[in-house]
Amino acid sequence: SDPQAMFLLGQMPTGSAGAMRRNEARDLYATLTGRDMSDFRFHRVLGMFKLAIVFEQLFAQYRRGTVTDPKYQPFEAVAHGVMEMAHEVAQGRAD
Repeated sequence: SDPQAMFLLGQMPTGSAGAMRRNEARDLYATLTGRDMSDFRFHRVLGMFKLAIVFEQLFAQYRRGTVTDPKYQPFEAVAHGVMEMAHEVAQGRAD
């Protein structure tokens, strides 16, 4: 149910059959490390916000012409999509 921008990232976790879901990975991490994950939503949203900023900066380089690789062209949409997803997670509307 992730927005297209999350798939454009090409990162784990994946929606492929047999892959762990985010909550399963979080719970396994908590079990293996004994760490308290009660603030997980805050840290996830912060991480997504930082990731969106990185993609905005990369797209800005493409727009200025300091990089010309066409793989940078969709990064603005990726940044906006990640930011939208972060907002949904922050509001408790997405996992």
